[in-house]
Amino acid sequence: MKKKLLLFTLIPLLLLGPVSCTQNEGSGKVFLHFGKVHESKPERVSEISYDEISSLVEGDFKQSFAFVLSNEGCTCWKSFEPILAEFNYRYNLDIKHIDYTEFEKEGRNKYGLHIVGVETPSVAFFSNGSLIRQAIYRGASKDIFTDTTGKEFEKFFFENAVLPKMYYVARSTLDSYISTNKDFNLYVARSECGDCNTVNSTILNDWNKNVESARNPLYIFDIQEYHPGRKPKKAEGESDEQYNAREDVIEYNRKNEIYQGVKDQYGLSTKNNPDLGFSTGAVPTFQHRIGNVIDDMAVILNDSLVSGTNNIVSSYFTADRVSKMKFLEGTGTKYVLDGIALKNDEIGRWGYPDNSAQVERHRPILNLFLDKYTK
Repeated sequence: MKKKLLLFTLIPLLLLGPVSCTQNEGSGKVFLHFGKVHESKPERVSEISYDEISSLVEGDFKQSFAFVLSNEGCTCWKSFEPILAEFNYRYNLDIKHIDYTEFEKEGRNKYGLHIVGVETPSVAFFSNGSLIRQAIYRGASKDIFTDTTGKEFEKFFFENAVLPKMYYVARSTLDSYISTNKDFNLYVARSECGDCNTVNSTILNDWNKNVESARNPLYIFDIQEYHPGRKPKKAEGESDEQYNAREDVIEYNRKNEIYQGVKDQYGLSTKNNPDLGFSTGAVPTFQHRIGNVIDDMAVILNDSLVSGTNNIVSSYFTADRVSKMKFLEGTGTKYVLDGIALKNDEIGRWGYPDNSAQVERHRPILNLFLDKYTK
């Protein structure tokens, strides 16, 4: 009994809930980072791999998330899976499962989890990469997993977690928001984009920890699947004609055309968004939209240094663009970054591997966007 109580009453976790006030992680709940808008009601719960969990726990961006330890050979999991699938659908969550045996393989870190097959299913909550609470299938806590109405699991969840403020959407869902003239916030990202991962782990992570709910969340459209990858290198002595005739180059150009079409379609580039678009388009991009109308926009962490200098900034935030950003009204030229000279302590911190100076310059800008459109 003592062991059960210890496992069940670990530090409360930090998720995002429906409360409409500002409250930081001191509330004792886990503030989940991301959810997912489902295109249709799922019958099953998606699986998460051990490597994915390791990345969420040990990666540069240590995430706040929940997952279930399952037992594919146990009827207890088969009974609980539809409860969890329904819960995911109702609250736009993506709580996945992994068979407990994956953690029993040699050399694998258990991350402090209680791994016993007969005490599954088990739900674990991680906050910024650390295990905060785990409820196991034992004693009174069995009700969380056996109540077919789902009320016990829902009660347990909201006692310990807060719903996300950022939700991944499929392209079809995004298109439906646009076609129905929905008023919403869009974050266009790429899962393998370094700038996106930086903004996630710094500015958005801090925002997530300090604001419990968002009236209008961020919907995330991940365009990684359209990215063409690295452009093939030209071989030594190869002519332009030979290079352009290569199959890998032709394939790259085909994919890049599709990728450019996606950026054009959703207003990242100047083609369909001359006022706030940025060249051929870049991520991370944040938009406030009313259907197909891009009402406001900001492109974060895509400033560079003017060629041949080590301290003059070439920025998305030009005087002309800033004057058209509604969320920056009344700030004058405070956030005009194009052409500014970096301070001595910022030089060397405006790109990789250290991008901290650019993050701190862009932090108040993105926070003003979030303050205006998500509260």
